[in-house]
Amino acid sequence: MGIQDEIDAYLRSRVTLVCVASYEEEQVVAQVQRLCERTGRTLLLWDHADFFQRLSGPDGPLPQAKDPLTALEAVEKLDGAVTVLLRDFHQCW
Repeated sequence: MGIQDEIDAYLRSRVTLVCVASYEEEQVVAQVQRLCERTGRTLLLWDHADFFQRLSGPDGPLPQAKDPLTALEAVEKLDGAVTVLLRDFHQCW
């Protein structure tokens, strides 16, 4: 089972949090992006430098969050089929 299939199974099972540790970060992001495009899910990415960015899904306002706690609060308020990648969030734990 590839990472795309594994993450798809987690999303369909409504798993709340999936932690992926990889040296190939961009490849993981690309796989999740392809999965979200294929399944019609919105994909948002948050990191310390660029904050929230939309990688797939319909245009619309992005949550505003410049710190990790505010980012988590924004994620909690999201509605619908939205997947959020919190890049390098392990530094905040």
